[in-house]
Amino acid sequence: MIKNIILTSTLVFAFCSSSQGNNKTDHSDNKPADSQACVLNYPAFEVEVPHFDLMKCPESEKVSMSEGICRLSIIGDKAYLYTFKLKSGSLCLSDAKEVPLADYFSD
Repeated sequence: MIKNIILTSTLVFAFCSSSQGNNKTDHSDNKPADSQACVLNYPAFEVEVPHFDLMKCPESEKVSMSEGICRLSIIGDKAYLYTFKLKSGSLCLSDAKEVPLADYFSD
């Protein structure tokens, strides 16, 4: 459980920093960020992070079902949304962020 919490926290931190999750140029090799390998592919996430499969991504993510998938992880009273997009034939983590848990409960 602690390993999963650490992994989830690390993923959220990595993708919430200002230098990640955008299409800015990587200054080390001047290639667009989208052309680089997956930071985390979905098969690795699937086995390492406890999560719920969402039928579709929230409207705010602007990811169609043909473009990718979204997953929700709940740790304590915190919820984290992970977005995976197709990239070179693989589902790659493109965003991770903390979201309001109440958004995922129905009345």
